[in-house]
Amino acid sequence: MSLSEKKNWGWGWLGGDWLGLAWEQNPDGLRLTDRQGRILAVNEAYCRLAGLERQALISQLFTVVYPEEERAHALERYLEFVDQGQERPEVKRRWRTPAGRTIWVEALLRRVEVGQEPAVLAVFRDVTAGERLQQRLRRALRRERETRRRLRGILSSSSVGL
Repeated sequence: MSLSEKKNWGWGWLGGDWLGLAWEQNPDGLRLTDRQGRILAVNEAYCRLAGLERQALISQLFTVVYPEEERAHALERYLEFVDQGQERPEVKRRWRTPAGRTIWVEALLRRVEVGQEPAVLAVFRDVTAGERLQQRLRRALRRERETRRRLRGILSSSSVGL
């Protein structure tokens, strides 16, 4: 039976109950996808990140959590990754959940073998708070540079020595 044909993953594919417990209790979102990009297994943390129930994710393309305009490109890159088997560094992605919430996640992808078939194990961490903080810092730096520029202009155009 191929990976995509399995209906009930249970914990057997992980090698035992304690590994299944570690999978499910991991605070990071975990997702296992097949060669074509269909979701085979997710943990509860992934479901919370995606804003979808497990049943709505299983058998769907992983791009279901990506903005519509990015899905084709993301799937193309995924298929290249699976075929070439290269490790990918951490990547930062924007997700738009079905509830309309936009979050940023860092993802670490590894090509793995499950049985005789290639699959991809992905680990996701919500970095939305850090991304928002970086955006606020960039805005504050831009304002500070603009304030300095204006102050230099005022001082250089003054006819009175300051």
